[in-house]
Amino acid sequence: MISPSIGDAIRDIRNGTFGDIDVFKIGDIFVDVLTAENGSDEMQITTHPVQAGFEVTTAAIRVPTTKTLSIVLMDPEYSAGAFTTAAITGSVQQLTQTKEEKVDKLYSHFNSRDIIDIVSMSGILQSMIIESITPIYESSDTYDVWVADVRVRKYEIYGTDFSNAESEESKQFAKKFNAGRL
Repeated sequence: MISPSIGDAIRDIRNGTFGDIDVFKIGDIFVDVLTAENGSDEMQITTHPVQAGFEVTTAAIRVPTTKTLSIVLMDPEYSAGAFTTAAITGSVQQLTQTKEEKVDKLYSHFNSRDIIDIVSMSGILQSMIIESITPIYESSDTYDVWVADVRVRKYEIYGTDFSNAESEESKQFAKKFNAGRL
């Protein structure tokens, strides 16, 4: 039975009356619908040939985790999820952001190379960077929605000590490398 008042509906949502309700986010953007999540954890196996013609494995290097999120962003008046998310989180941000503002913010994260956290079907993915955005469907006259695949990758920094760099060129490289720009 649907609750007669908004207050009762919020209480029912928080108490789990309607089952599990998930909240999905990319950075600070509430995703109205997450239709799919695909990912991979991979190793890059390095090899080199030996004199007899065989390849010898020399290392297994872990490649950062990659996920592809199939998302739907929409204006709040079309999103039942916006109201349930507001009830769960106590935030009204998802009720005030238009679809265009969400899309602009997503591209802003992408263009700025922001390191963000993602709340998805598989849990919280920390220190991720948006690798690509592939729009699939733009809104029509009937529904004001935006559908896209967003590929994210774990952002990992590994340091190397260049403190013994002698030439000016080596020092500039070390400065950029240690700042995470290479």
